[in-house]
Amino acid sequence: MENLKTQTSKKYFSYLAIIHIALTLSPFFLLGFLMFFTISEPLSPEDVETDSFDIFQYIVPLIILINIILNFTFIQNKIGECRKKTDIISKMNSYRTILIMRYAMLEGPALFSFVVYFLTQNMMYIYIGIIPFIFLVMWRPTRDTAIKDLQLNGDEIELIRNPEAIIAEVIDQNTNK
Repeated sequence: MENLKTQTSKKYFSYLAIIHIALTLSPFFLLGFLMFFTISEPLSPEDVETDSFDIFQYIVPLIILINIILNFTFIQNKIGECRKKTDIISKMNSYRTILIMRYAMLEGPALFSFVVYFLTQNMMYIYIGIIPFIFLVMWRPTRDTAIKDLQLNGDEIELIRNPEAIIAEVIDQNTNK
């Protein structure tokens, strides 16, 4: 049996904000790292085989577009399933998982786009990689978005707005087994 630890509304949204910030900024840390190497030792035109990199002009935007569409369809379906749960704790536990999936689905294509920039040194891939970032910023986790997404009732809204109310559970990693 898992040892579960309760989580207050304040902690729940604080932890969710930290996860969101980490997943939002990690592609830019990678980009900074990759740009450091491309600026310090740029590829010469002879090093870049443009024919082999032309396929990325189609693959990178397609991957980003597919992930954005999946975010609007798959994630909305998951949120719809989450709404059907009866208690606030199971709703909020599921909602956290859904949001992490949403953020990861946008982070991946941005990381891929920045790696393609490193391979090709074509700035277009940096600009394309910023598109998922815009969605990540738009989908910042807040109490109001949770209330709207989950279509919570009056009692549930009261719990979400009360910083000391217990709204979720997490596995306690500090227990002895």
